[in-house]
Amino acid sequence: CACSPEGSVSELCDPVSGQCRCQHGAMGRRCNQCLPGQWGFPACRPCHCNGHSEECDTHTGACQQCRDATTGRHCERCLEGYYGDPVLGSGQQCRPCPCPGYPGTRHYHGNSCHADKETNQIVCLCAPGYT
Repeated sequence: CACSPEGSVSELCDPVSGQCRCQHGAMGRRCNQCLPGQWGFPACRPCHCNGHSEECDTHTGACQQCRDATTGRHCERCLEGYYGDPVLGSGQQCRPCPCPGYPGTRHYHGNSCHADKETNQIVCLCAPGYT
């Protein structure tokens, strides 16, 4: 069997198990994949998900399964119905829009919201028929 020249110590695999001996940062039977939490073989680099996911697409680096009400390629935006700045180091998390209830409740009459940068007031984008 042939091992990946970029990811393995040798081009020959173990004759019994078929497993290649991987270099640091590579994995897989043929040493042709990045370790979990990394992407871009053979130049593996960490997933950049702002602390809201550990997984990203192994080819594109797009984050998968963003937590904490975040979304986006790097879990850098809040989901619809939430506001805040989830970028790592901002100190802000995504919080439900108070329009006036919260997303998913009967008393929620907004589509989305944002914090006004000058007044820090929460501005709701209201559902049709509400103001």
